[in-house]
Amino acid sequence: MPINQYSTDLNIPFSPFKNDAHPNDLYKTIIMNKFVAKHHIEIPVTDLNPDLVEWFKQHNLEIFLVELFSKLANPNRAANRIHSGGNGDPDKTKINWVWGGKNSYMTWYDKVEDAKPTDVGYLTSSAQITYYEDLEALDPVPVHRHQLIYPMATLVQIALPHAVENPEETRWCLCLITRDITTGQRLGYQETLDRLKDVVVISE
Repeated sequence: MPINQYSTDLNIPFSPFKNDAHPNDLYKTIIMNKFVAKHHIEIPVTDLNPDLVEWFKQHNLEIFLVELFSKLANPNRAANRIHSGGNGDPDKTKINWVWGGKNSYMTWYDKVEDAKPTDVGYLTSSAQITYYEDLEALDPVPVHRHQLIYPMATLVQIALPHAVENPEETRWCLCLITRDITTGQRLGYQETLDRLKDVVVISE
């Protein structure tokens, strides 16, 4: 199977939200209920389409953390900050859906040897799972580029340095973090692909 190590589209047969809701509506509800104002929030798994949750279980995968965030269009920058989310693990994945963000691309970079962390932290509080590390590199070398288009879900490698171009309109992103039901462990990129091979979209 000619799959790269950075991103793979998945033709998952269920929409992520109940009643095909738009993430903006869900976001507004959560913000009103929790009295918070963040662009990156955690939402409960119960807000997802239950058929989707069950579909993952049939592949022996549990969705145990769900994130939702938005990014405004930024036509003056080639890409948002280069960052990674491995926290020492060289192989860590998420499954993303994107709404809006016309002509948005996600780009991965070769090992950034000269990179210096400019910021580190956790985006959500649940067991400090969603680690990020902003990187400042002198001459980052792009090695893979992937266009982000709804309604396709995309398995993405988050441990390797990457950034997103978002030039034309606001982009909403839903991130699912999964783990093996039997062991409780997160799976790497290829292991996740193997589990979901029946919905992998092969690029021409």
